[in-house]
Amino acid sequence: MKHVRFTYLIFVIFALAAAILRCTRQAAEQPAITTRTDTLSLAEVKSFALDTTRRDGALIRQVARILALAEANKGFVHSSRAGELSRELADQLSLQTGYQPDNEQARRLLAAAAQLHRMFLKTGSLHTAGTLGDSIIAAYIIQPADLPPLAQIKLSEPADSTETPRTLAAFFGRALLLDSTIALLLYEFVIAGEDTAQISDAQSMIKGLLSDGTHGKNIDAPRTRKSVSRKPDLNSKAALKYRTHASIKDTIARHIPNLKAFYKQMLKTSASMSGTVHLNFIVAPSGKVLSVAVKQSSIGERSFLKRLTDYASGIRFLAIPERIGNMSFVYPFEFTPE
Repeated sequence: MKHVRFTYLIFVIFALAAAILRCTRQAAEQPAITTRTDTLSLAEVKSFALDTTRRDGALIRQVARILALAEANKGFVHSSRAGELSRELADQLSLQTGYQPDNEQARRLLAAAAQLHRMFLKTGSLHTAGTLGDSIIAAYIIQPADLPPLAQIKLSEPADSTETPRTLAAFFGRALLLDSTIALLLYEFVIAGEDTAQISDAQSMIKGLLSDGTHGKNIDAPRTRKSVSRKPDLNSKAALKYRTHASIKDTIARHIPNLKAFYKQMLKTSASMSGTVHLNFIVAPSGKVLSVAVKQSSIGERSFLKRLTDYASGIRFLAIPERIGNMSFVYPFEFTPE
């Protein structure tokens, strides 16, 4: 009799376990997100997400918003520029956060944030950008239908250009449910992508990466300034595999408006000042500028050169693996009155 009871108990336990497993599978297979063009199960939603340790509800909200905003930005998604930036973003997310996104995850994330940024630029208001974002999401996402509105995100509008990066990064973080590190990194890449149209204008000032500090040619100029001494721990050639010429150029291009602004200020007292300044940067793996100095210059105004090097020392480049070491390169800036 005891043997029969024991056998029955085992049978009940296995039956319950099978029922639980069946319910779990059914829940996973049921659509978690339904869009105008597709349905995604919870398992598929998790394959879209960076951090799968989040609760299911948070993952669904995050992925639904990203999918809808990226869909609204198809032109960017399918551009070659997006492909290049997505690969670099995936690498940087891996280096700085430990997540291992593939290029498609990075591409969708970048496209969604770029769409939010575009709406902010168009309206000049975070609240209005959020309202437009809600319209896009509601038009594309059928289920879930109760997503919290982006327009309810409580952030103060940026008071000036110095507050814009921090505020927009926070907006990306709240809207796309990202932590602050990812949101700030994403902002940098969004700006890099949307600066493409401005980069051609920047070419009149930035001539390009001349040397990686290991193999390079000297550029003759009327006046030569102090050179940066070479350090034994430089590993510039290896660093270029991670911090590419393109990423360096994009980083510097984002600072062109500020460089132009103080150049124009200098023209008020030195109307004929123009020429090319070659700056030698030494950059740590973290992206922090360790030193910057004038290598060669056809501009002699010391106050302008000091202001230029002071500003350049605050530029933050993309991070690379710590084991690679420091990187040195020379970058030329050409200043001419408009």
